[in-house]
Amino acid sequence: MTVAPDRRRGWVLALCATTIMLVLSAPGAAMPVLFPQIAADLHLSLVQIGVLWGVAPLAGAVAGLLGGMAADVRGARAVVAAGCFVCAAAGAARGLSWGFAALAFFTVILGVAGSPVPNSLHKTAGQWFSPRSFGKANAVIAVGVASGAMLGSLVSAAYLAPLLGGWRGVTVLYGVVAMVFGALWIAAPTPPQSLAASRARWSFSGFRATVVAVVPIRAFWVLTAACFCYSAYYMGFAGYLPTYLTDVGWSTAAAGGAAAAFQAASMAGVYPLTLLAERFHVRRGMMAVTGLCAVAGLVVISATAGPWVWPAVIAMGLFHDLFMTLSITMVVQTAGIGPALAGTALGLTMSVQRLGGFVSPPLGNSLAAFGPGAPFLLWAGFAVAMLVLVSRVAPIRPDREALGALVEAR
Repeated sequence: MTVAPDRRRGWVLALCATTIMLVLSAPGAAMPVLFPQIAADLHLSLVQIGVLWGVAPLAGAVAGLLGGMAADVRGARAVVAAGCFVCAAAGAARGLSWGFAALAFFTVILGVAGSPVPNSLHKTAGQWFSPRSFGKANAVIAVGVASGAMLGSLVSAAYLAPLLGGWRGVTVLYGVVAMVFGALWIAAPTPPQSLAASRARWSFSGFRATVVAVVPIRAFWVLTAACFCYSAYYMGFAGYLPTYLTDVGWSTAAAGGAAAAFQAASMAGVYPLTLLAERFHVRRGMMAVTGLCAVAGLVVISATAGPWVWPAVIAMGLFHDLFMTLSITMVVQTAGIGPALAGTALGLTMSVQRLGGFVSPPLGNSLAAFGPGAPFLLWAGFAVAMLVLVSRVAPIRPDREALGALVEAR
C-alpha cells in the first residue's frame, strides 16, 4: 500500500478495532442472549449452558499462548488472518449442531482459533504506536470490544434470529463476516521495518526464548492473577444474566437490552476513562474502581431482579473494558517485556485469564439451585479477589529506552 505512514497507522488501528468487534465480540455476546433458544432447541440444562459458555475460554488457554508466541516469532498479521478464517468455519458450523456434544465441539474449535487474535491485535498496536500512544490505541480496540458486545447483545436474539430463521442462521451470518475480515488481514500493511526485522526465525528455540524471558517477572504474574479473577467474574455474570432475567419474567428483548446497556456503558466509558488514567497516572485507582463497581453491582443484582438491575449493569459496564485496556497496556510496558515479547506475555496472560472464564460459569450456574441470585455472589467474590490483587500491582510507566533496548536485543 502506498499511503503515508500516519494514514497506515489509522487504517491498521481501525482494522484491529473492527476485527475484534465483528469477529469475536459480537458473536461472543450473541450467545448468552441466544442461550434460551439454544437450550429449548437442544434440550440443554443450565449447567450445560454454563459449560458451553466456559469451554471456549478453556480451549483457548493453551492456543492463546501458542498463538502469542507465533505472533512474536512470525508476525501478528498472519496469526490474525488464520484465526479469522478458522473462526468463520467453526462459528458457522455451530448452526449445524444436533446436540450438546456437537455444539461443544464446534465451540472448542472456535475458542482455539479465536484465542490468539486479541493478543495479536494488541501486539500489532504496539508495533505501530509509540509507548506514549499505546494506551490510547488499546482504548480504541477496547471500544471495538464494547461496541461489538453491545451490538451482539442487542440485535442477535431480538432481530437477527427472527430474520434468519433462528439462532442457527445467526451463527452462519457471523461466520461469513469473519471470512471477510480474514481476507482484509491478508491485504493489511506490514508493520514498520524496524519492528518487523526484530522477529526471530521460526524455531523451537525462538519459542522457548520468549517464554523464558517472560516467566520470571513477578509484576507480570500479579497482573495476570488479577486478570484471572476479572475474567472469572465477568464470564460468569455475562453468560448468566440474560437467562436469569428471562427466568424471573423479563422479556427476551428486555434481557438483551440489559446486557446491551452494560456494553453500551463500557463503550462510552473506556476511551475517556483511559485517557484520564493515563493523563493523571491513576491506572491502579481506576482498576480498583472497576472492582468496587463490580462487587456492588453483583450484590444488587443478586438481591433483586427489579428496576435496580439497570443502574447496576450501567455502573459495572462503565468501567468494565477500562480494566482490560489498562491491564494489557501495563503487561506490555512491564520491565522486561515490551513490544518484542508482547505476543508471548499477552498470550500467557490471556491463557490464564481464560481458565478463570472456564471455571466460573458452570460453577456459578450450579449455585442457582440455592436461588436464582446465588451465582452472582460467587462472582462478587472473584471481584473482591481482583481488588486485592490490584492493590499489589506496582506502578508501571512507559520506558522508551527499555523498550527500544528490548527490540534491539531481539
